[in-house]
Amino acid sequence: MKTKINVSSGADEILSKIRSKFSIRPNIVCRYAVILSLQVDEDPIVCNDNSGREFNRVTLTGDDDILIRELIKMHYTEFISDDEYMNVFLKAHLERGLKLLSKNISQTKSFDNYLMQLIMNGELI
Repeated sequence: MKTKINVSSGADEILSKIRSKFSIRPNIVCRYAVILSLQVDEDPIVCNDNSGREFNRVTLTGDDDILIRELIKMHYTEFISDDEYMNVFLKAHLERGLKLLSKNISQTKSFDNYLMQLIMNGELI
C-alpha cells in the first residue's frame, strides 16, 4: 500500500503561497483542493511531476481518507486500487484543485472568506 505522495513543483509553490498568506497548514489546503477538483465533471490530467514536497498519506488525508477515497471512486465509477488511488487519482485531483484554489486567491484577505466566496459562486459545495 502506497503511503507517500509527492506533489509537483507548481503545486508546492501554490501551497507555499497559501501558507505564507493565510498561515494554513498545507495538508488542510490539500483537502479543500481535492474536494474542489471533484466538483468538476471532467477527469483531471494526470501529473507526472513529483519534484515538490512529499506528504504522508495520514497527514494528507487524515481521518477523511476513506471519505476522500470513496468520493474519488464515485467520480470514476470504476474499481481503483490503493496504489492507483494515491499515485494517479488523488494526486491528479490534488494538482487540479490547487490550481483552482490559486485562481483569484491573491485578491482576498482571509482563506475563510475565499472559501465562502467559492460557495456563494457555486464553485464549492
